Amino acid sequence: MAMRMAVTSAEQLSCAQRRRSHKGPHSKSRCQERTPDRQMSLLHLVMSLQVAKAVASSIQKLGDSEVAVGKAKYFKQVCHFHGLKSAALKSAVQEHLPTLKQLYSSEGKPSIHEICKILILSKYHEEKAAVPLIMNLVLDKKPSRLSLDDLHFLGSEVFDAGHAFDWATVDTLCGQVIHNVLIHSGNSSTSVASQTLLEWAKNPKGPAPLWKQRAACVAFVKLARHGDHSDVIFDIADVCVRNSERFVQLGVGWVLRELWLAEPHLVLEFITDRYTLFSREGLRYAIEKMDSSTQQRLLRYDPMKDGKLIADGKAQQTESRKSGSAVSVASVKREKKRAAEAIEEEEMDEGFKAPRAKKPKTKSL
Repeated sequence: MAMRMAVTSAEQLSCAQRRRSHKGPHSKSRCQERTPDRQMSLLHLVMSLQVAKAVASSIQKLGDSEVAVGKAKYFKQVCHFHGLKSAALKSAVQEHLPTLKQLYSSEGKPSIHEICKILILSKYHEEKAAVPLIMNLVLDKKPSRLSLDDLHFLGSEVFDAGHAFDWATVDTLCGQVIHNVLIHSGNSSTSVASQTLLEWAKNPKGPAPLWKQRAACVAFVKLARHGDHSDVIFDIADVCVRNSERFVQLGVGWVLRELWLAEPHLVLEFITDRYTLFSREGLRYAIEKMDSSTQQRLLRYDPMKDGKLIADGKAQQTESRKSGSAVSVASVKREKKRAAEAIEEEEMDEGFKAPRAKKPKTKSL
């Protein structure tokens, strides 16, 4: 009540000042017509600010200074931390879930986006990481779902505004929000959501465009292993592999590593055709799930000398598959890596650990 009175008083004062500046018998105050809308707008903003502050306060209370120091060291002081693990962070957000749902029910999606805009401004990773949690727990429940407007919100208010500047925040947004938008939009490379991400890769904006390009790759990681959106994944990778920035290269390698399980021959062709564009680290990410002999061939590959060798190898594999004598590499790798993939999905959801490329064992010649 006190807050409403304060807002009303401020609006009345503003109207009085405008009336004094528009003297005359025919002058009409427009403040009286706009006051209710402005009051509601101000009240919604104040409510969103209060909820965001309450969520941030709950996160701070559950912080652990020792964990915070360790995480800050791991991230080389790029991020600040309160020191929460993923379970504690989810608990802090769920404490305010009834309020968030009530606000969403009465004021709609813009009110939740406003809360997310406030939290993403924080310098603390856990407060930023609360954004995908809130969007998942509140916006991605039936009958409503995460949709294109949520993707556009992240594009303009998070990436273009420069509020996502570390791989943990970016990967968490990809794993918990953008991935779900892609699922709800269908498994087609021509879906509006997948084409929007292709546009992110082609025309990244903002102070740090590398993170938008990384997001365009990482968003497809969970889908790539099933062969979904493979056409648009190759298009995005073709654009992003030309960026030498480390985290863009690793994003390309990560999504190609998963796509190998579904499209091994196309991934092999993609890598050899663009071999000189890959960083060594990005290449190791991309070949991590390949058989050891293919890994060795690619690590020692020379585009000027070995192009025919790779092409011959693909031709032999194709011929043997036709005769029924070859075992599908994809099916074998799926079986061997099933447990590892489950762990990777967990890590991606938490947003704390990036996938690490394993150095293949070099066989003596």
